[in-house]
Amino acid sequence: MQFQSEKNKEIKSILENNIVQYNSKFVPSIINNKPTGEVSFINKDEQGEIQAGISMSWYWGIMHIDYLWVKESLRGKKVGEQLLKLAEQKAISLGCSVIHLETYSFQAPNYYKKFSYKVFGTLIDTPEEGTSLFFLKKNI
Repeated sequence: MQFQSEKNKEIKSILENNIVQYNSKFVPSIINNKPTGEVSFINKDEQGEIQAGISMSWYWGIMHIDYLWVKESLRGKKVGEQLLKLAEQKAISLGCSVIHLETYSFQAPNYYKKFSYKVFGTLIDTPEEGTSLFFLKKNI
C-alpha cells in the first residue's frame, strides 16, 4: 500500500466524516444530540488591537480551550479569570460537562490549577528537555 502527502481541507473533512460515522455506532446519542463548533471571545483597545482572548472548540459535550492569551500589561488584573468564566458559561450553555486544555510548564499550569483544573496527563521533556506539556481538565 502506498501513501502520499496531501495538504487539503477536503481530505480532512472526509476523514472526519468517516470517523464520526464509525463512532456513531458506539455512542449514537452523543454524536446525534451534542453540537460541535468553535467560538472565540476577544477584547480590543480603542485602536482595534486585541488585548486578550480565548478560542475554544467543542464536540461530544466536551469543551477544549485551544488558546487563551492576555497581553502582558493586563496580566494580574483578572482578565484571564474573566475569559475562563466566559468559557465555562459557554460550555454549560452547550451542555458540555468537561473543559480541557494543554499548557507548557513555562506557560500557566499553576494558573489553571487555581481555578480547579486538574492535571490528567504530562509529557515530560516536551518540546525539549527541561520543559513539560500538561493536560488539564475541569468537570463543570
